[in-house]
Amino acid sequence: MSVIMTAAGEALKARLQAEGKPLVIDTFVFAHIPNLDPTEQLTPGITVPTEQVVYAYPIPDEYRAYVNPNQVVYSALLGSDVGDWSFNWQGLVCSEYDTLIAAATFPTLEKRKYSGATGAAGNNLTRNFLLEFSGAKELTGITISADVWQLDFTIRLLGMDERERLSNFDLYGAVFRGRLEAGEAGRAVRLRAGIRLCRRHTRRACRTHARGGHVHARGRLA
Repeated sequence: MSVIMTAAGEALKARLQAEGKPLVIDTFVFAHIPNLDPTEQLTPGITVPTEQVVYAYPIPDEYRAYVNPNQVVYSALLGSDVGDWSFNWQGLVCSEYDTLIAAATFPTLEKRKYSGATGAAGNNLTRNFLLEFSGAKELTGITISADVWQLDFTIRLLGMDERERLSNFDLYGAVFRGRLEAGEAGRAVRLRAGIRLCRRHTRRACRTHARGGHVHARGRLA
């Protein structure tokens, strides 16, 4: 993988710092360059490979964040509604000055789009690009900390699992006395006596027994 800040990007950065103007990086560009060697170092004089560009992603403000005063990170969230294309090159562009600020190469990746017609599965990709230079946070005017992206969803996911477990418990219950199961007896269906427990926020028990060819139930709340 090769990563570089371009000569044009360095020049624009220096100029805007001297003029006290912001450097607004607002576009993620993806390209597929045939026969690219991702281990080969990029040269500072590179520009956007216009003929090989496969997708341009406008970077929302909320996907621009600072890590510290000298590091900023830009993200592209590519959903399953985007594709199909391959890419092995990505760059950050300041559209105001039509300048490629930085670029990176890597082994070819596939971006697939979901198809409702064929049922073909899509994929979701997140691409991040970190820039590091003195005064990066101030020059870019970014005010969102990258810490807000580092959320721990463990508790929420565990809650979702528990909700699903209780939902299944309500649907299927649990037998803890007797058999309480249905079985065929000739052309009839026989339900064997037993007690089944269903539980959500309250404890509910239901006892069933056969009487005169009918099923009777008694329940209690505790």
